[in-house]
Amino acid sequence: MLLQADALQDKDELLGASVTDDLIKEAEEYLRAAAAGLGVAWDAVQPTYYVRRFLTVYVFRELCMRKSYTGTQTWGSGSDDRDSYAGKYSFYRDEMKRLEASMTAAALTGAAQTVSYGSVELYRG
Repeated sequence: MLLQADALQDKDELLGASVTDDLIKEAEEYLRAAAAGLGVAWDAVQPTYYVRRFLTVYVFRELCMRKSYTGTQTWGSGSDDRDSYAGKYSFYRDEMKRLEASMTAAALTGAAQTVSYGSVELYRG
């Protein structure tokens, strides 16, 4: 496993105590499928900051969905009838979208990206 349940216990006061190894395995399965979509072999995936953050956000988002009494949706127009889990769900949902959009093979493997020097000649006239 790339992440242990104990590592997430103190990351979120409301959700940390509910983290299980099964949820982390589910998050890793999701990440495995996403990595395969990028052509990255699962053996090459390293516990980089990005990978740990991805797994953490996935686990907490799933916990919010499962524990929310309002189903992560507010009922009625203009009402703010959300419980604590639904409120946190919005944050973790948006963070998950951001992480999925920024996923690269380098972020998953920890491979350093080489940036070559480039210059452009300017013509001033």
